[in-house]
Amino acid sequence: MKSTSRPIEIQKEDSIHGLALFARNDCYACHQVEDKLVGPSLISVSKKYNATEKNVAMLSEKIIMGGAGSWSEIMMTPHPSLSEADAETIVKYILTLKK
Repeated sequence: MKSTSRPIEIQKEDSIHGLALFARNDCYACHQVEDKLVGPSLISVSKKYNATEKNVAMLSEKIIMGGAGSWSEIMMTPHPSLSEADAETIVKYILTLKK
């Protein structure tokens, strides 16, 4: 399915499950909810990206593949063992933090 930039509705279950996946993986080593650590705060990410299919797909790929350049030149560690569905659920959780 081709991703679009149309807004999506994130279900509460996705948000709760995404938080659990975020905590279970090594995400807190580099990211905090409100404060920049090695990587950007989750709130900063949620403010930069709208909840769209396109952004969920792009950010999920970045979690799995790693990368640099969006926030700084510090490389985000790839997470190749994370499934696409789990990465998308983590992204959906992050996108619910927009204030």
